[in-house]
Amino acid sequence: MLFSLVSFFLCITCTNAFGPISRPAFNSHIRTGLNALDYSDPVVSEEFTKVQGLTFEDVETELGDLGIPCPPTMNDFDIRMMLVEVRMRSNGTMPGTEKKKREKKASYSNKFEEMLYTKPNIEKMYDEFRENGNNNDLNAMIDYINDKELAITRYGATYQNIFDQVDAAITAKVEVTSPKLDFSGFPSNMGEAALEMTFGALGAVKSINCQPNDDGLTLYGTVEFEEIDVAKVCMKQYDGMDMGLGTVIKMDPVQ
Repeated sequence: MLFSLVSFFLCITCTNAFGPISRPAFNSHIRTGLNALDYSDPVVSEEFTKVQGLTFEDVETELGDLGIPCPPTMNDFDIRMMLVEVRMRSNGTMPGTEKKKREKKASYSNKFEEMLYTKPNIEKMYDEFRENGNNNDLNAMIDYINDKELAITRYGATYQNIFDQVDAAITAKVEVTSPKLDFSGFPSNMGEAALEMTFGALGAVKSINCQPNDDGLTLYGTVEFEEIDVAKVCMKQYDGMDMGLGTVIKMDPVQ
C-alpha cells in the first residue's frame, strides 16, 4: 500500500557545510510537501521491520537527534514510517534515489570543499558524520580544514581526536586500483594532444579528456591507460610535481 508522509529529504542533508559552527548540520524545519512511500516495496518493508523493533521513545530520540520533531498529530505508525524514510534517504536506499559520486571541480570555494572533492578519506569522514548525526564532529572537521589555528583556538583539546583523524585522512596515501586517473596542474598551452603524448611515453593511453581550469593557465581532466601498472607509474612520476608559480600537478586515482 502507499503511505503518504511529510518529506524529510532536506532534514537529513547538510544545511550549509561551509557555514558557521553554530549552525547545525541538519535542518529541523519541516517541509510540508507530501511524498509517497511504498510499504509493499521489499526494501521499505525491511527497514520498517527494523524500526518496528524499537520503542517509541527510541524512535522519537533518533528523530530528535537529527533535529526532527514528532508532530503531536501523528500516530505511532506514521512516526515510525517517518524514521524509515529518514534512514533510507540518509543511507541512499530510498527507492528512486542513490548516492551520487562527487565529481571533481575546476575550482573550489574554500579548502574544505577542495578536500571533500579530492580526498576520498575526507569524503568518507564527512558522509559518516552527516549520516550519523555527529553535527559537532562535522563542524569541527570543517573548521579545522578551513583554518587550523582558529579551530584549535576555538575548540581547544576537546576535538583533538577529530583533528588527528583529519590530518591522517588528508595525508593518507591513496592506492591506485584502476588504470584511470584524474589530473590537474599541467600547462594549458600543452593542449590535449601534447598531454596525451606525455602520458603515452609511459605506456598505452586508452582515452583522455581535458579542459582549461578557470585560471586559464592549467588543464584538468581524466586519463585512462590500457594497464593499471602504467597508471601507478604515472601517479608516482607526476603527482606533486612543482610546476612553478605556485602550481603543483595533482594526480588522483579514480576508484
